[in-house]
Order: sequence, then structure tokens, then C-alpha cells
Amino acid sequence: MKFSKINLIGYILILVMLPLLYYTSRINFLLFHSISEMFGIIVSCCIFIIAWVTRKKSGNKYFVLLGIAYLSVGIIDFFHTLSYSGMNLFDSRIFYANQLWIGARFLESGSLLLFVIFFNRKLRLHYAVIFYSYMLVTCAVLLSVLYFRILPVCFVAGQGQTEFKIISEYIIVAVLVLCIIVLSGKKSYIEPKIFYFMTASFIFTIVSEFSFTLYSDNFGIINFFGHIFKIISFYFIYKSVIEMSLEAPFSLVFSELNRRIQEISELNMDLEISNKTKNKFFAIISHDLKNPVNGLNGLLNVVSRDWERFPENEKKFYVDQLFLSSEKLLNLLNNLLLWSRNQMDKLEIKMELFSINQIIINNISLVSQDAVNKKIEIKNEINEDITVKADRNMTDVVIRNIITNAVKFTDTNGLITISAKHEKNFAVIDIADNGIGIPLQYMNKLFGIDSSIHRKGTDEEEGTGLGLILCKDFMEKNEGDIRVVSEEGKGSVFSIMFPAG
Repeated sequence: MKFSKINLIGYILILVMLPLLYYTSRINFLLFHSISEMFGIIVSCCIFIIAWVTRKKSGNKYFVLLGIAYLSVGIIDFFHTLSYSGMNLFDSRIFYANQLWIGARFLESGSLLLFVIFFNRKLRLHYAVIFYSYMLVTCAVLLSVLYFRILPVCFVAGQGQTEFKIISEYIIVAVLVLCIIVLSGKKSYIEPKIFYFMTASFIFTIVSEFSFTLYSDNFGIINFFGHIFKIISFYFIYKSVIEMSLEAPFSLVFSELNRRIQEISELNMDLEISNKTKNKFFAIISHDLKNPVNGLNGLLNVVSRDWERFPENEKKFYVDQLFLSSEKLLNLLNNLLLWSRNQMDKLEIKMELFSINQIIINNISLVSQDAVNKKIEIKNEINEDITVKADRNMTDVVIRNIITNAVKFTDTNGLITISAKHEKNFAVIDIADNGIGIPLQYMNKLFGIDSSIHRKGTDEEEGTGLGLILCKDFMEKNEGDIRVVSEEGKGSVFSIMFPAG
């Protein structure tokens, strides 16, 4: 908070007034009590006036509720002052002041709790209903103490405070502590100066209430300090409500507006990502899906037109080509389906503990023919006791995509090594190849939905640019990760990190 000369003068005045108030309490405690209570009463009335006058322009309409509440508190505190022992305006044998004090503090703490709970909520407030409701509660408190005398006794001459009074103070303290907790949870919705001032007010009110659980004499030193802490707490209420309402009546509006702008900015980012995802989807459909479909269609056209004239060896060649084309198309469609379902959060994740070795073996088998054709050796160094905790189906997709890419980007007579290790709480599967590697300019774009990386394999194999994106998404959903280390011309190492079993 900015520290100004006006603030310095105010704090100096407080330091000067404290010894004067103490001196006054030693000479005439009733005078000190009347001064301290009148300070609170005046502040209460001012809070109401300012809140009521600015109700149409206030950034938060619940200030009006707080203002009406403090008007009620001020009225009860006024009767508390008049009924204090020694004022001789009421029966001095009955300690009305202590009962009225409890009534005022319950009303104050309860209203503060309502204020912080509903502070940032958009509800319609009927000011007239709130005003008359509080006036009704105020009359009920005054009548229950001064006329019907049904409120439990709070102070007994020669004995001190009653158990009811002390327990009530502790309840009030608990409510105020709850106010601080709730207010702290809404710190981002409130202007910083108001937050700090209100928190300070709650703290000093709590200290004041604790003081009033300890005294045994209405004119004692502990009672004095309790009233001093009350003055300070009302001063901070003044700072938070009155000063801020006059200096910056729209600060709360701007605070809420800034929060809304931030939410809109985050929404725009989400929409931008969604738009990039849509563009990627259509790019895959228009390019990657169209090419294998056209290729398959061309093969079928040739086969259907000239099948009878083909020798047996050519027939076998074309059947094999049809099979490979359909297999690649099926793989692409599977990836597209998985990716689209993943984007819509339709994939169910079933976390379980299992050995990773069998999934490795199965996927090596799937690419074995391609590896044989390129004379690539695949070495599986995974032990059977290596277990991971993940979704089995998603794990299968990730392993299959990485091994397929390794074969695709490895030259003839190359080597692919699959190994495992432990890093902290992760089981890491390394799939290393000595292939063509990844250019530096592509490294930061491998897993980005907005990037468009289409590289053909060492045998001109086509790719979708979708597999690695799918792998990254799946590993994040399985509380893992995927990393890559690569150097162009020297191969790549993809590290798949699973929560260890």
C-alpha cells in the first residue's frame, strides 16, 4: 500500500490519542468509555450514510447491507453506553450494558460474515426489506434486554462475567476468524487496500473480544484495552468502507472488470487452441487422408480393369500393395478416431498396474515386416519385471506410434534399441534409433497441434503428423510425459515416462 503524508499524520494522531485516552480512563472511566463508544457510534452512522448515499454507484451493493448493519450496531452501542454502570439512566443493579454489548457484537460479526460470503455474488437486493429487517432485529435486542429482560445475565456484581458472556465472546471470535478465512479466499475479487483494512479490522476486533473474556471489573485495565482495540478496529472499518467509498467508489467495479477481462483473455486462448485444433483436423483430412484413399482407389482401378491379364507374380504384388495401403489407411483412421475422441474427452482412462514388456513385444511384432524389409534390427532389452501404472490401451497406442516412427526414420541396416530405467517415481521407456534424426528447427514443434511437420521416412513412407501429438496428450492424461533427444544424422531417443508401479 502507498504510504502518504496524510497516513503518517493519522498514525501520529493515534499514537498521541492513546496516552490521552488512558489518562482519561484513570481520571474518569465513564468519560473514557463514553468517548470510545461514541467514536464507534459515529463511525457506524457514517458507514450507513456513505453506503446509503452511494448505493446506486457502488461497485458492490453489499456495502449497503454492511452500512445498514452498522447503523443497527451503532443504535445498540448507543444504548449500551447509556446503560453502563455509573450512568444512572437505568437500574444500576442490572448490568444491561454487558447484555447489549453481546447483542451488538453478535449482530456485527454475523453481518460481517454475510458481507464477505456474498461479497462477489450477483444477487438482487431489496434495500427496504434489509433496512426494516435490521431495524426489527435492533428493536428485538433492545426490548429483550431493557423491557422483557429475557436475555441471559452477562455480569454479576462481585463475581464478574457469567459463563454465557464468555462463551458468547468465543463464538463471536470464531465467526470473525471465519470472516478472515472467507475474505482471504476472495482476495482476487477485492481491491487490495480494502482487503488489508478489513482484515486488520477483523484482527483487532478478535483481540478486543478476547480482552472482554478476561476482565472481572467493568472499570479495570483489561476493559480499557478491550475498548482501545475496538476503537482501532472501527478505525480500519472506517478506512476500508468510508475512505475507499469516497476516494475510489468505482475501484471494485474496475477490479471485477479486470478479472472479467482476464477470464475473456483465457477464453480467447482456449478458442485459439480450438481453432488450431480444427485447422489441424481439416489439414489431416484434406491431405493425409486423401492421399492414401487416392492411392488405394488407383490400385483398385488398375486391378479391377486388368486383373485377368496380370501374371501371378504381379497379382501377388498388387494384392500386397492393396493390403499395405489399406493397413496404413486403417492406422490413420484409428489415430484420427482416437485423437478426435480425446479432444472431446470421450476416452475413458482406466489406470492399472501391468508389465510393459508384453506391449513392447506385441508392437515389435506389428512392425517386424517393415523392419525386415529395411534390414533393421530391433533389440528389446526390457525386463519382464518392469511395471507401469497407466491406461493399457493408451500405452499401446503410444508405444506403437514411437516404434513405428523409429522404423520409419531409420536407414537400411539400422538399429533400434528399447530399454528401461527408473527415474525417481517414474519408469522410463527409452526407444533409441540410429536413424536420420530430427532437424533442430523441428524439435520445438513435434508435439504442437499448430505445427505442420510432414517428413517422409527413409523409404519415402508417408506420415500423418498426428501420432506424436496423440502420444503427448495420452501421456499427460496418464500423469506421465514424453521427451525426445535427437541430433540430425545421428538418430533419436524418445523417452516415455510412466508413473512407476
